[in-house]
Amino acid sequence: MESIKIFFKILSGDVFDLNISYDITKEQFYNIVWKKIPMQIPLQSLDIFRKDLEDPIPENDMPLFSL
Repeated sequence: MESIKIFFKILSGDVFDLNISYDITKEQFYNIVWKKIPMQIPLQSLDIFRKDLEDPIPENDMPLFSL
């Protein structure tokens, strides 16, 4: 299965990277990110934004990269 390296930044300014598969869902991605960040904030407080958009990615079961 192919994967892609993504980077994410938390409000403290810390940047992390992950290798994820192209068919990952938003829920799976949230869970992976939640386990990677150093402080365990409430999972429901995470929002995913694309770099070029102002609104968070909508909730659904589609693969993240097809949104």
